[in-house]
Amino acid sequence: MKMMEALHVDGRASWQRIAHALGVNERTVARRGNALLESATVQVVAIGLPALGHVVALRCGHGQARMTSRALSQHAASHWAHVTTGDFDVVAEITAESQEETSFLLEELPAVAGIRDIRTYPVIEYLRLARWWNLGILSAHERAAIRTSAGLSSNQHIGTTENLTDRDQALLQALELDGRMSYEELGRRTGTSDVTAKRRLDALRREGVIAIRAVIDPEALGLGTETLTWLDVPPRHLETVAEGIRRSEHIKYASRIAGPWDFILKNHVRDRTATDEVLPDEPWVEHITSMNISVALRTDKRSMVPTSPR
Repeated sequence: MKMMEALHVDGRASWQRIAHALGVNERTVARRGNALLESATVQVVAIGLPALGHVVALRCGHGQARMTSRALSQHAASHWAHVTTGDFDVVAEITAESQEETSFLLEELPAVAGIRDIRTYPVIEYLRLARWWNLGILSAHERAAIRTSAGLSSNQHIGTTENLTDRDQALLQALELDGRMSYEELGRRTGTSDVTAKRRLDALRREGVIAIRAVIDPEALGLGTETLTWLDVPPRHLETVAEGIRRSEHIKYASRIAGPWDFILKNHVRDRTATDEVLPDEPWVEHITSMNISVALRTDKRSMVPTSPR
């Protein structure tokens, strides 16, 4: 499992660098790492955020939630999509260039089969993203060794990629398919040398335009339940709660949203009996006036990667 988190921290880390950080034989690391990639237990991809997204909560016709979630997962605009328990049948996030997102929300989304009712919550700020998620497997020293040696940015660039050069666009498109693609192949696809491809990729990662990391099946980590937690907080305590969420590394995803709820969080826990663990025992939690926890019954897309059908 240490291999999984190592690739989550830096999806392009060489087997040699991971072996050095973990104090393990390089051949062992290469064998285990290649096995994870070949089995698709771990997929390494490039992920960017062209704009602040919208969380969409949907009610569906009877027996149609699975169909709706699967349809959403096939759209390039969707970031993640779940069939859930609770007040809504499907919850997803849409994140795309502004013109594409507007068209999707106003025209394409209402046309998706099975939807009876749509609630849209604009994201005001991302507080936690999956790339910052601490899986709790590596030690702080091991995580730092992998991150520091790669010169990765701790910042997240939120904004359009339309102004990137055609070659940078081609670079990103290739890495969205395979985040560990060789520099030689990246150079071929972008019409440059492998040295130039490496230089441009390093710059984009330092600037936080993209992150290259592992998208992991949580069940492989023994985390069989994913929860979505909606929080309501008085206006005077919003920043205190937001700061507390930012510090909570066990939270995989969190955003402040506009609407009747102020925040939405996503966590992975071992099973449903552990849902009480989604919020830490810290003073900021006392400022929450109400919360609503739902469980993901089915995940059709995570981190912009459609999951295998079940």
